[in-house]
Amino acid sequence: MFDYLIVGGGAAGCVLAARLSEDPAVSVCLLEAGPPDRSALVHCPAGFALLARLGNINWGFETVPQPGLLGRRGYQPRGKVLGGSASVNAMIYIRGHRLDYADWVADGADGWSWDELLPHFVRTEDQQRIRNGLHGQGGPVAAYDPPAVHPVTRAMIQACTQAGMEAVDDFNDGHPRGAGVYQLNMRDGRRASIARGAIEPALGRPNLHLVTGALVQRITLEGLRATGVAWRAQDGSPQFTRARAEVLLCAGTLQSPQLLMASGLGPQAHLREHGIAVQADLPGVGANLQDHACVPMAWRLKAGVPSLNPAFRGLGLVRSLLSYALFKRGPMTSPPAEFGAYLQSDPTLDRPDLQVFGLPPAESARPHRRQTPFWA
Repeated sequence: MFDYLIVGGGAAGCVLAARLSEDPAVSVCLLEAGPPDRSALVHCPAGFALLARLGNINWGFETVPQPGLLGRRGYQPRGKVLGGSASVNAMIYIRGHRLDYADWVADGADGWSWDELLPHFVRTEDQQRIRNGLHGQGGPVAAYDPPAVHPVTRAMIQACTQAGMEAVDDFNDGHPRGAGVYQLNMRDGRRASIARGAIEPALGRPNLHLVTGALVQRITLEGLRATGVAWRAQDGSPQFTRARAEVLLCAGTLQSPQLLMASGLGPQAHLREHGIAVQADLPGVGANLQDHACVPMAWRLKAGVPSLNPAFRGLGLVRSLLSYALFKRGPMTSPPAEFGAYLQSDPTLDRPDLQVFGLPPAESARPHRRQTPFWA
């Protein structure tokens, strides 16, 4: 039994576990289905190219057939590792448009406006370069410039400015627009995941208990009060852990509603369809997911234009691996996307609705060469 029981060791779960365990008077247990984040592919930025294919640290979900995709399924990678999807994503440090947060407030999310959230953005940020009131230093979330910017990235920015777009050096001022270089969750040539920034510094606390390989199956209830969770250990044995104060469900956009429904909290008809006893009829659980489709496109570079491809093939790959292993430098520190741009599909819109990612590694390091669409 613990005071606080946290389900899911992703960005939210790691931060909550670290913050709550700052109080030595309370006990905290963090349950994560995946393994610790020890894989070199997690920490090496170029390892992103393989992370989406590895089932041991990626859930590798697929959508149901989508009418808008002519019946095809979309691929939905999710992190199955300490740090969650923040340990397998493309490492871009990005905030939303201030009008997006205003929409949340208009829909009833009091306290979630840009101005109210900004102090939290600043407090949690570790900004490498920009020094103003919109950014902070020393927090658990790194916001660093790429170690080196590829010439093709510079050419894409130049092309955008020639087309009349603004060149920007900060996409995180509340008004993302124009074209520029993304800042990244990287530090010293390594991925700076939330696991490294938040939970690892807290693991020495005697009141914090971390369990990896813990697959939570359902939340236990007394009436409508959550009292604990039933889970399966790595060896397959059934386990049960109780919470004195709270159960904090941080299993992500997809698995948090799935666990609620598995526990009898969700749309009544859907639960009965799967033989689940209904504890509360909550039609909104598991509904209204809105995601953004990522449409990959590739161009062949003209002869003589520098490319990263040779650095990921043959002897070039050997040299790149040695440079990274010895000095944490070279092509293996290249992020999946350096170039960014924000566009409006309709000039009458009050904010951009299209986001562009430029990937200089090109074909040899493309992470998602699939027949099915990739959903970011």
